[in-house]
Amino acid sequence: LDGPKPDLSMKGAYEKVSQSTVSIRVKQSSKRFKEVTQEFLITNGSGFIIDRDGSILTNAHVVGDMLEGGHLTITYH
Repeated sequence: LDGPKPDLSMKGAYEKVSQSTVSIRVKQSSKRFKEVTQEFLITNGSGFIIDRDGSILTNAHVVGDMLEGGHLTITYH
């Protein structure tokens, strides 16, 4: 094959994808059974920016149980 060979090292892989990774944090309150006390549930995960519009791909368990009124924080590289 013609052209430059890709850098297949860990450093090369990091440099190629690090700008597209994000950290995701979900914070929400919930009630257990009929208790009045509310707790803040926090879920952390990661994701990848997959297009120029900034769409993010992550696993369903990171945001799948987020309730209305939850707070989502995305931290970019």
